[in-house]
Amino acid sequence: MASEIPVSIDADDLLDPASAGQLVILKNLEMQFRASGLRMKIVLKLKSRNSAESLQNVIRDLGLSGVSASWSIEQESPGLVKMVLVAPDGTRVREWRDFVGPAEIGLAVRSVLGGPFYSEMESEAH
Repeated sequence: MASEIPVSIDADDLLDPASAGQLVILKNLEMQFRASGLRMKIVLKLKSRNSAESLQNVIRDLGLSGVSASWSIEQESPGLVKMVLVAPDGTRVREWRDFVGPAEIGLAVRSVLGGPFYSEMESEAH
């Protein structure tokens, strides 16, 4: 799964609600399907260089350490969420250009990888 998510950090160093929601969905998806072979790459698109340090804190606070998460500064408006689900053979299975809810994205991943191995899920404490 490759994702580009536009984000903004407010004056209290908090991530905007839409981006935070999408990241939590992706984090939970990764936790459920990691043992099934799901790998994620997330690029967070910032509007302002001033929020780069705050974004590093957000990545840590959300527990995204098991995910390949990076960020970039966008000179223009960062636009919409872009996500691509790629099958193990490299073919594009599904692409989204906006917020994706847990049921829709979960069913798409399940169609490629089968069900999650709940017995092999790690808790966040690991």
